[in-house]
Parts: sequence; structure tokens; C-alpha cells
Amino acid sequence: MAGVLMVALMGTPAVAADLPNPLGLRGFNVGMTLDEMRQLKFPDPTTDDVRLICSGDKLSDEAGLNPLPGREPSYFGTKTCAFFAVANGKVRKVSMIVGGPDARVTFAFTPKASGPAVSERLFYIVAEVKSAYFSELDAAYVAKFGQPDRRGRLPDRDMFWTSRHASLSFFDHQNEISIVYADAKLEQLVHALKKTMGKPGADKL
Repeated sequence: MAGVLMVALMGTPAVAADLPNPLGLRGFNVGMTLDEMRQLKFPDPTTDDVRLICSGDKLSDEAGLNPLPGREPSYFGTKTCAFFAVANGKVRKVSMIVGGPDARVTFAFTPKASGPAVSERLFYIVAEVKSAYFSELDAAYVAKFGQPDRRGRLPDRDMFWTSRHASLSFFDHQNEISIVYADAKLEQLVHALKKTMGKPGADKL
């Protein structure tokens, strides 16, 4: 997942497309606040006690959402969240239906800040699916969003939809597809934080 975030932060082609505004997955829209996200329920039928757990929450260590010692704090200060089934203090990440197959879905929020327009807002969603479902997902996404602005070279089969406010990307590598939904302005903010983190002494400010 870290690799997908790094690729997403590199940016996507500046091509205008008719992406929905807001862009979202299963009712979770990029740009929404963490408080708004916490009020939404897991969208698929389940008998489990499914909860949204974020880095820094109770059970976040058990969920593996907190950064490891010696690494930059949670992707440049962002907060990572996902849905987990909780039972007897144990957690298990649950899959979400995306375009037909089950996917592992992760949500990332901007750091807490003084400005409400950028504080703890959902800047990207990544859904990870096995590459065997590529044809099924390709058909579903083209049906909803139209042909992508750009397709990558085989054998990777990457695809990109972009607009002024958001981007939607497919990265097909190593037998896995990563589908990334990103808010353009918030992504730029996190990219700027990444660059600051890379400067000597920035961690001592």
C-alpha cells in the first residue's frame, strides 16, 4: 500500500475529464471529513461487528495501522483508516465489494490542521484487487466513467481518469490491481508535506 501512495503522490496527467464531483467509492467521497466518515456504516451486508479503525484509535495497534519505529509518521502525518471486524478485542480487516469482486480498501486523511477546509479530510482511497478480475473491473469502470484519458503500456494495463478536482487511477502490477481515488487539491497538500519531510532538519521544527 505504501508503494501505491508514493505513486499517487507523483501526480497524474493534467487531462480534463468528466469525473463526478465529488468522486467517491460506495458512498465514501474524497474531500469528506473524518467525522463524516465515522458516521457512515460499512456498505455490505455482514453479521460481524464491523468498525472503522484509524491510526491512533483504540485497537489501531492490533489493526496494524500505526507507523513502525524509525519510519516517517504515518505517511507524512496523514491518518490511515480501514474497516475491521472486531470480536473479543481481536480485529480482522474485512473486504468490500468493488465493481463485483471483493477488495481490500484503505482510506487516508490529511493531518489535523487549523483550517477546516484541509483538516482531517479524505484525500485518497485505495482498493486492492487481484489482477484476475481486470477485465471485469475494466468493463465496470468504463461503463461508469467512460474511457480513461490514458492507458498504460502492456503488460501493466494501467489506466488514468483525471479532472481539475480529482483523479482515478488503476495500477496493475505483480498480480494485483490498485485502484486509487484522489482529491486533487488535498493530494497536492500531502505532496507538499512529503517534500517538507524530506528536507534535513524538518523533523526538528
